[in-house]
Amino acid sequence: MINSDVRRKVVKCGMRALRFDSYQVRMIRPVRLQSVLSIIILRALVKHVVANFTLGASGTSFQCTDQGNLWCFGNASASPAGLMLTPIYRPNMTHVYYSPSAGMALSTTQIPLQKSESDPTRTSISFSTSFRFTIEPSYPNYRGDGMAFVMLSEGLQGFYGSSLGVFDTRGHQIARTLAIEFDTHENSDVGDENNNHVGVDVQDVNSTLARSAWDVSIDLAGSYSIYSWIDYNSSAQNLEVRISRDKAKPSLPFIVYALNLFDVFHPDELVYVGFSAANGICVCFNFYTVHDWNFSYVSDPESIIQVSPPILPASSPEPGGGGKVPVALIAGVSLGVVLLISILAIVELVLRQKKLNRPEGGDMPALSVDGMDLGVRRTLEYDF
Repeated sequence: MINSDVRRKVVKCGMRALRFDSYQVRMIRPVRLQSVLSIIILRALVKHVVANFTLGASGTSFQCTDQGNLWCFGNASASPAGLMLTPIYRPNMTHVYYSPSAGMALSTTQIPLQKSESDPTRTSISFSTSFRFTIEPSYPNYRGDGMAFVMLSEGLQGFYGSSLGVFDTRGHQIARTLAIEFDTHENSDVGDENNNHVGVDVQDVNSTLARSAWDVSIDLAGSYSIYSWIDYNSSAQNLEVRISRDKAKPSLPFIVYALNLFDVFHPDELVYVGFSAANGICVCFNFYTVHDWNFSYVSDPESIIQVSPPILPASSPEPGGGGKVPVALIAGVSLGVVLLISILAIVELVLRQKKLNRPEGGDMPALSVDGMDLGVRRTLEYDF
């Protein structure tokens, strides 16, 4: 420990501002050396981060609880079979007719769209997602409206029927929206070409590009597992969609769509990702189940941000869940503490030696610690 005489003579730094790339950390206490050391170590350990999660049968189970990995709205719920986007019970025909349904499930982590806030070119992230789902009609030839993979600027559920649980009653956006729809009901009022197509919806339920699933001999509401892959390449600025009845990813995309994410969302925006589905007011009713889901994107470390959920209060991770701190980070922080103690011990010895050798009434010169070009834009000055 530095003795009390020295501590009293330390010049108060007041409120300091440390800048690391585009982030500014306000401090209400004097800048501490271990803070600088910890950041140096962590930034050295983390060069390139791939953020991803896998939910369902091949990963962590779907959890629609306060401490779970999904925020579920409307009729969405989690079960041992997977993520259910509409009620899991089988109602009778009368109940179906009078009970339209819509469900939405969003990841509790929002995704930053800009690859790096310090990037002057404002480049968007690239992302990939894959999932396995089943759409089962309640009765043959009575198909519900369909489901969608969604990216939303706000965690807001839409309406039932042709709005697919994403859009408002007129099929327009409630939040800034990109959706890949798996449509199983022909709604001529929104431009559906048939009752079995995949479409790209940008801010509106009227697909800007759609293709019949019959082209690859797939019945979206065929009551069997369907695999889908959605990949966005920020460099090429295109979105590719693939579907298959086999788990092997097709070499050729089913849909290729030219897209700049920043034409849909704001560059500095965080988006929710997940699924939605809906049925209308008729005897047509689908059961929608997502069995597995993987999502991944690549971003700079400072772009990965954990945020509060859209509606419910923020919750802490479940014990043993995704809240574990990586071993490398623990080692880095521990090393920082050891270095700090060593440096402080050396400083104390030097100060004591100089105090013993200092002439009566003499003054010690100011000690200047440079920021070492690690983002610390100020020189820290201590006067002893």
